[in-house]
Amino acid sequence: MPLLQTIMLSIFPADKRGAAMGTVGIVIGLAPTIGPTLSGLIIDNLSWRHLFSIIAPIAGIVLVLAFFLVKDVLPTKEEKIDIISVATSTIGFGSLLYGFSEAGNKGWPNPGILAFIEFGIIFIILFGIRQLKMYDPFLDITVFKHFEFSLAAILSGVTYLAMVGIEMVLPLYIQNLRGESAFHSGLILLPGALMF
Repeated sequence: MPLLQTIMLSIFPADKRGAAMGTVGIVIGLAPTIGPTLSGLIIDNLSWRHLFSIIAPIAGIVLVLAFFLVKDVLPTKEEKIDIISVATSTIGFGSLLYGFSEAGNKGWPNPGILAFIEFGIIFIILFGIRQLKMYDPFLDITVFKHFEFSLAAILSGVTYLAMVGIEMVLPLYIQNLRGESAFHSGLILLPGALMF
């Protein structure tokens, strides 16, 4: 999504950006809107494995068509990758993600979980310090100095967290506690997805 939005803002003139972003938003919003209902219907009548067998041919066709139809829209140049930045960000964010995901299974007081989270935070800080000192950073984090950007990033994160949290917890509640089918679970999510 961020890469798509960056490219859209780069290739469209200011007076056409709104329409272009709206069109892309409709396409991207379609999957979360009909996805849970359609997948619930498939899971109730077939196996969950059929979800992958249905999407595989579509993905294959898209890949083949992309090879022939997708053109360069921006000038490209060869960039050197900063290996230290890649390593510190991978270790940092990977450790943090692993620590948070395992906390649900092993519990927060587990010393191994806390060690992974602390290890991740240390490497993320090292990554940030390196980015601030580089002339051409791997990830330009100086944009967070602007209040408007920081506020927008925080609000987007909270909104996404709320949306994904509901989309994950509500189906579990509907199916496991209320005893409804996967299709009914998807139908219950459909109005909220349409509103979003």
